[in-house]
Amino acid sequence: ASRNAKMSGAFHAAIEAVIGCVTSLAGGDRARVIVATYDRHVHFYRVSPDLEGHQLLVVPDIDEPYAPTSGLSELACDVSKCSEKLVEVLQGLLEAASSAQPTAAAGMASAGGAAVESTIAAMKGNGGKLLWFCASMPDVGIGKVTSAPGAGPGAPSMSADHKDAMKIMQSSVKHYTDSAKIAAEHQICVHLLTLAGPVAGAAAGAAGAGSSLPIGLVNLAPLATNTGGDVRHYPAFRYEVDREQVLSDVRWIVSRPQGLEALMRVRCSAGLSVIDYSGSYCRRTPVDVDLPCVDCDKNIFVRLRYDDTLQESEECCVQAAALYTSPDGTRRIRVHTLSLPCTSVLGNVFRGADLEINVKHRLVETCQMLPVKPPAQIKEHITSRCVDTLYAYRKFCATNSSSGQLILPEALKLLPLYTLALNKAMGLRMEPEIDERVAWMHDCLSLNVDSSMDTVYGQLMRVDDVLLESDSAAADGAVPDVPRKPSPLSLSSEGIDATGIYLFANGRDLLCYVGKRADPSLVHDLFGTDDPDTLCGNGPRLWTLMEFDSVHSKQFTSIVLHTRTERCKHMRLRLLRHGSREETLRFFDSLIEDRSTAGMSYVEYLCHVHRQIQNKFV
Repeated sequence: ASRNAKMSGAFHAAIEAVIGCVTSLAGGDRARVIVATYDRHVHFYRVSPDLEGHQLLVVPDIDEPYAPTSGLSELACDVSKCSEKLVEVLQGLLEAASSAQPTAAAGMASAGGAAVESTIAAMKGNGGKLLWFCASMPDVGIGKVTSAPGAGPGAPSMSADHKDAMKIMQSSVKHYTDSAKIAAEHQICVHLLTLAGPVAGAAAGAAGAGSSLPIGLVNLAPLATNTGGDVRHYPAFRYEVDREQVLSDVRWIVSRPQGLEALMRVRCSAGLSVIDYSGSYCRRTPVDVDLPCVDCDKNIFVRLRYDDTLQESEECCVQAAALYTSPDGTRRIRVHTLSLPCTSVLGNVFRGADLEINVKHRLVETCQMLPVKPPAQIKEHITSRCVDTLYAYRKFCATNSSSGQLILPEALKLLPLYTLALNKAMGLRMEPEIDERVAWMHDCLSLNVDSSMDTVYGQLMRVDDVLLESDSAAADGAVPDVPRKPSPLSLSSEGIDATGIYLFANGRDLLCYVGKRADPSLVHDLFGTDDPDTLCGNGPRLWTLMEFDSVHSKQFTSIVLHTRTERCKHMRLRLLRHGSREETLRFFDSLIEDRSTAGMSYVEYLCHVHRQIQNKFV
């Protein structure tokens, strides 16, 4: 393992995550595991019932890497027969990493590209899932990345002009895109987990607290996106606070409901045709979507177009069929058919409009435009799409209304709110690092609809009121271990009370904001201290959830766990205290209905949209 991986604890977290999921692998007795590590060279660990210990196989050629054995059966470990021996080998790696110090020659090098290439070669003919834990930018051997986009003095930023700004969102190393095609052809799904350590030393002051070492994710991410895999990015990785999230993510990746070796096709009735697909997949033919792995978290977005006139007296049909292999080896087919009535009345179209699908479509468009257009143009585009939709409704469906009114269709009355939220999304802001922006972009392309809505417009809950309800319940002799679920609030500072304690979830982070005048006894019950700042120290307010011996603490833990379970995501907990810099950057900037550095308030945006609609009538 590289020195960065050992120093940040990324190597330990990765090994512990693998150990934790050995017994929960999808596939049962059919599960096989290959273990490989890398620094300047690639090391494979052969574990077999026939061996007393394990056999170390080294691939020294990192410019033209190869599989160390002729077949998967010779290299892969049969988990059903030697899981204990596999765990012993992994624990041995942890002990060796803790005691050994990386040399200057090998410790700094990262032959990540060669390691992935060798592993793909070993998995050919069998397929499966490849989890790549990457703690530093691959800088030697095949697939090396010479410099991270946007890093260094004079590098272009997202606020620069179009020509330079977009360079940082475009891959300069095509090796990983080519490797993704080979992996998909052999039914190999790659999951990329980047555990970038924090910037240390003098560079930390220049980069800012909480900044991460560059990974060059814009070059690496296509390897996961084009094979149906996940991109999980852990910025400024710290072992003590991020370990639990890595363990949870890896356990979910290998055990969630999923299908392998999938092939999907969408067909339409006469008059309709498929324009394109969006999501994490490989498309080798014009009509089929290849999915080495398809799981319950993924979404394939399909756009249709009119090719001919549809008869109003008939129905049009769309059918999606997926052929896949279940983890137990059974070949299955799943078919979904949607039949919709045709209409020539535009009002019926607006009445049947799906707000969430419209928002998902705008989100996909935003992600697709990020590598080719600057954020200002993208914001203008998604706003104009919203204006065009509402203008069409105003012109053709609400002709009797006053010209001074903003008329919104019932099904799409929140479209301006979600459009504003998209304008303020992390991918279109100036503050995030390039790796964070790229991870957001690739994640949003394949998110399911519910997760997409959570990403665009997160959920804000006040928890102190719910927790204090137990005090009145205690008087009646009944204190519930699981409190009622807090009601969601609008994302506006008008609902923020200085005496409150709030949770905000957006699918990536779980922010806990403690008001200036929050109840001191409740604060002590939840955090074990009267001053939460003592939990945070200097730098980012990352915090590991701890349960103390109090009813309030147990109930708060229950709310946090329920929020994570609802989203099937661990979401690391970030503690924010009134008056901190992170309070503004993380919490109040997430209140998208307020005016902020990211854009206008919701009221101002409604007025802006209304003016744009009125201008179209002039």
